[in-house]
Amino acid sequence: MDSSPIDRHRDFLLSSPTYMGNPHNTIIKDGSFFHDGNMMLYNMRYVPGKGKPKVMPITFVGRVLSSGNNTGLVGNYVGSKDDPKHGKRTAFLGRPFDEGFMTDWDTTISTFSELISLLSKDQGADVSYLWQDDDVANNDGTFRFGCPLFRALKAGEHKDDNIPPVIPKGKESSTFWTRAVDGYAFATFPAVDINGNSIPNEDVQSIIEGATVAIDAVMRGWKFKSDKRWGFAVDVKRLTVLHGAEEEEDIELPSLPGSQDTTATDDGPRAASPLYQIGTTGSAVADTIPTAVNDTERKVRKGKGSTAPGLSGTYIA
Repeated sequence: MDSSPIDRHRDFLLSSPTYMGNPHNTIIKDGSFFHDGNMMLYNMRYVPGKGKPKVMPITFVGRVLSSGNNTGLVGNYVGSKDDPKHGKRTAFLGRPFDEGFMTDWDTTISTFSELISLLSKDQGADVSYLWQDDDVANNDGTFRFGCPLFRALKAGEHKDDNIPPVIPKGKESSTFWTRAVDGYAFATFPAVDINGNSIPNEDVQSIIEGATVAIDAVMRGWKFKSDKRWGFAVDVKRLTVLHGAEEEEDIELPSLPGSQDTTATDDGPRAASPLYQIGTTGSAVADTIPTAVNDTERKVRKGKGSTAPGLSGTYIA
């Protein structure tokens, strides 16, 4: 029986020394954090006489959460940041549903925590900006990843006409967006499908949400004098969609009181229970299922990208 593309991709990754879910990875053995400006980058180990060590890309596989998915063209907008260079498109990566990769997740997070501890020492995984839940006691390994929202315009390059249409209402004159319009263009979110085909910037948010993805990234850490804890960021260099979001299954709901032998489904009850009647006899109120908290509708404007729900997410330095 032929294996599926995602199975073949996992087989390939399990032979990679830099796949976090590979129990035989050599990430800790072959790498170390190297001081680069005011940041610490995870690089190949320094070899005397060989110059500056190369950055080590490491690979994660997980599922992109629907909550906190700020990978639309507005990005993870933070009103307190005036410089567009701080703009990020971010999302959270959690345990995947695909059976093979699901079993790799514990190894991934174990390796991740060990890597982080190289800088944080006795603080271990108790770090800032990285985890979905900064409370270590509640941390299930879900972490934030991202990439730049903008890039600086090149000499002689025209302004990016795609920026003005997506500026949040009322923010058109803000310092952040004024500078973005005058001196920046949208950076390309490096997302591809399993065959290596590029995913358009405006489609990234909807396509990766709920999907199983492989992320090739660079680890970055920092700690300034005023910081109590180390901060970390996972900077995406390539995101590969391995499997689309799982389709929602029909939910069979229990029968309502008085429904006799009928069965209730997600389409609603088959019979009207007295619990759903008000006023005079025979006046029934339509039974509706409340919308889930995370079922936020995202509207995509053709050619102009998507509007991201929530414009005040947490900023990655």
